[in-house]
Amino acid sequence: MDVVKQFGLKSNLVFTETMGFDFDYLVILTNQNNIKKITKKLLLSFKKFPTIVMGLGPKEQIIKVLPIKEKDRIGAISQNGLMLIYKEAQVRPMGKTSGGVKAIDLEDNDKVADIFRYQDEPFIFIHDDQNGKLVAAEDIFLMKARGEMKRGQTGFECAQLKRGQHLRGAIAIYEGGVNLKMENGRIDLFDSDKMDLKLPDEPLSKITNGTIVKMRRPWSEKEEAKKVGNGSEATTTKEEEEEV
Repeated sequence: MDVVKQFGLKSNLVFTETMGFDFDYLVILTNQNNIKKITKKLLLSFKKFPTIVMGLGPKEQIIKVLPIKEKDRIGAISQNGLMLIYKEAQVRPMGKTSGGVKAIDLEDNDKVADIFRYQDEPFIFIHDDQNGKLVAAEDIFLMKARGEMKRGQTGFECAQLKRGQHLRGAIAIYEGGVNLKMENGRIDLFDSDKMDLKLPDEPLSKITNGTIVKMRRPWSEKEEAKKVGNGSEATTTKEEEEEV
């Protein structure tokens, strides 16, 4: 389907997403490190689509839309390897034309890379273009000596990056298969059980020869994991779940 023609879009199409109905809020991230939350009720009240969901500044673009539920936590990562995880309640719901608030505190040479939904999963899988790493969520939380992490704070190191490396995405998972959407459109299933758990200050390891666009958690992780062979390399599988 030609989305631009179907919905009569008058500006450049950044991306499209398909999502399930079981969510309370949409969290929106921009390339200028602004994050915004709108309620599902507000979204369903719109009488006509396409419609404005966020006020954007000059050269600002939406780079991620994340459906979440009440009491979830939001994870934010930077290109230079910092991570912050905070309660969704720290981002108050806003109106359709409002701008956002700061997702994570960044240094001048750093940029926001991604946000992800956290629901007490034990592991977080992070990646750049071809390399990935599995870290224990507990190790991230232990770096906060007192209290809980707050939106807009400086993040904590989740990967030691080489010169020229930049994180691209993250996802919270249980053990099992992880779907990798590649730049050429292929969906690969990578078995996270075959990856060694690493400390936050350790480097990434190569997991594919292609270019990773995003990672997805299958609807049934255990069932998807059974499709993976004995090796640790990613294997191509049919994409059966909706994009999130």
